[in-house]
Amino acid sequence: MSSLRPEKIINMLSAVLVLIAGFYVIFFMPISLSPAAKAIIGVLLVLYFMIRMRHFRKKYGNDTKSSDNAETINNKGLDKKMN
Repeated sequence: MSSLRPEKIINMLSAVLVLIAGFYVIFFMPISLSPAAKAIIGVLLVLYFMIRMRHFRKKYGNDTKSSDNAETINNKGLDKKMN
């Protein structure tokens, strides 16, 4: 397992919570917004979520594809001196 797993989970949860909280505020809070303003805020929330997911894939995408052998240290020079 990766040592960055808690960081991955926190980043994903924060992006999802911002999206859910934003839509909750738009649709269920008793504030007077025009339908156009609600639509613009909704689109901005979705764009924010998509940007966060792209950043998430760039940052952690290679980590999920790598195998467990990624932690192997190649010290060929030290191996030759030991023999």
